[in-house]
Amino acid sequence: MSKIVVGVDGSYCSDVALSWARREAAARGWDLTAVLTWDYLNQAGAAVGAPFDVAYDEGAAREALAEYIERAPDDETAGVARKAIEQQVVCDLPASGLISAAQGADLLVVGARGQGGLRRLALGSVSTQVLDRSPGDLVIVPEAAAPAPAPGGTSGRIVVATDGSEGATAALRWAVEAARTRGCTLEVVHAWEDAPLGGGFPVTATVHARSSYEHAARQVLDGALAGVDTSGVPKVERFALEGPAVAQVLAHARDADLLVVSSRGLGGLRGLLLGSVSRPLVHKATVPVAVIKRPH
Repeated sequence: MSKIVVGVDGSYCSDVALSWARREAAARGWDLTAVLTWDYLNQAGAAVGAPFDVAYDEGAAREALAEYIERAPDDETAGVARKAIEQQVVCDLPASGLISAAQGADLLVVGARGQGGLRRLALGSVSTQVLDRSPGDLVIVPEAAAPAPAPGGTSGRIVVATDGSEGATAALRWAVEAARTRGCTLEVVHAWEDAPLGGGFPVTATVHARSSYEHAARQVLDGALAGVDTSGVPKVERFALEGPAVAQVLAHARDADLLVVSSRGLGGLRGLLLGSVSRPLVHKATVPVAVIKRPH
């Protein structure tokens, strides 16, 4: 049985991530496991400023997790019921514990910022570590994210960025399945920039060069979709966006239900944990971002 693992720590952003994961699990018919990490220096459920509890144990952590799930905003009409959520506590550092708990799962969902996140940071230290270290697919849910579309809905849009690379193809396949499951529009985007020819070239040459770049961008979109079965997706649109990739993709996906990216595309050096485009997309997005790392 397929499964989603979601990190829970009682923060507002954790509540948003839990709500998103509940709807996603219901839409896909997958099991959902809520995971709380704890240790003796991170005593979940303790009041702010509470003294260190030498008797704190796994039982106390389980009580905290159950409380966090129970007091989270209600989502019974569209998502997996609270009583159907499996609960798991892990005695470990937050990022390591979540990654360990998600082994074998189809998706790991975390809030962009948890209890320890500084307000000025787009991503907290835990979500950043999970983003870099997790070998599986994951979704980062920001504080401002709207709820995931209800199961069976016909509205909404999923945006997936592609550059024609192998990783981008995996992300596209994942996005197609997500759009098919939700019954919503899939928008495939590719950003391009022309190279200035300088003052020594006539205007006609500049226009021709720009046209060539745009044509090449549309070929990337056509080629990416040619190798993917999009049957069952209500509507598939393609967009060649002129301008810097990060800015253009973020602007296009501003009010999307989900942005899907590959962990590394053509521009990513193999030595980097995350690609030069995908990393700032995750850090700056105001919508949930699925980072696809598996080949699919």
